[in-house]
Amino acid sequence: MFRSHLRIAIPVSCLTLVLLSCATGPRVRQGSITPPTGLNEPMLELRYEGGMIANPDPTPFVRVYPGGRVMVHYPAYTKRAGDYSLQLNDEELQALLASFSNEGVLTLQEKDLHVMAVEMRANVMEPQIDDHGMEAVVRIRGESFIAQGRAMMLNVDQTIRASADLLRAAPDSAFESLKSLAAGVSRLEELARSESLRKID
Repeated sequence: MFRSHLRIAIPVSCLTLVLLSCATGPRVRQGSITPPTGLNEPMLELRYEGGMIANPDPTPFVRVYPGGRVMVHYPAYTKRAGDYSLQLNDEELQALLASFSNEGVLTLQEKDLHVMAVEMRANVMEPQIDDHGMEAVVRIRGESFIAQGRAMMLNVDQTIRASADLLRAAPDSAFESLKSLAAGVSRLEELARSESLRKID
């Protein structure tokens, strides 16, 4: 009897370990992103899709360019409608890029986010806020991603779509790549509220 239970317990234990390792998501290995060759191509873009907006504005909400130039676009239906800009110094730019410059974020796929969302919903008892399907869409570009002194990826062009609800819950989750993504999105949103913004006529 004992041996029979033991034969069942071992495979179940192995399966549990596999699931737990998968739950952490892609590995978060820090590195740096080499900027795109052209200064006119943004390294980072943030826009929002979905929700209750009938005619969404196609211009990204926040764009960050090599050299630290930031462009913020508020759609016509908002109080601050118009285009704004600010300049980040190199230290500020590197701090911003740090949240996106890791293997976990640069390899995130839609299926990974789906697994995370399912796992997180199973662990949360309280009802979630209804964002009417609002998604944050982040695009990350670069010539390469370098970690541990060597190029890990070339021609970086990663687009990630994550629900507002998922990003809001990220800080309390066990998923390091999701936490990193959420922190980066939060920093981009903070730029759009910066007192340093100057409106472009």
